[in-house]
Amino acid sequence: MMMTAFPDNWIWDALIASSRIHGHRKLGKYAAQQLLELEPDNNKYKTLLSNVQASIGWWVKVEEVRKAMFGKDLKKQPRWSYLKKNRHIHCFMSGD
Repeated sequence: MMMTAFPDNWIWDALIASSRIHGHRKLGKYAAQQLLELEPDNNKYKTLLSNVQASIGWWVKVEEVRKAMFGKDLKKQPRWSYLKKNRHIHCFMSGD
């Protein structure tokens, strides 16, 4: 089966997520590298790459990626979660 569309950031992002769930670390690393080629300054993808490297146990590589992010002053953006209960919406930010 051949892919008929050029893989974009959505496809590579989905591959990283599925590779982490199913333990396909090499595929996750490859997908993270492809994402960084598409968007080299996107800190989300650098974080994903370091997470994949951490799951493999490549702590030196994790440190390199994190130092590069710190050197460029790239930080993870806080994420929000929403929960609806009894007609009320409750918002939570990562770290709450």
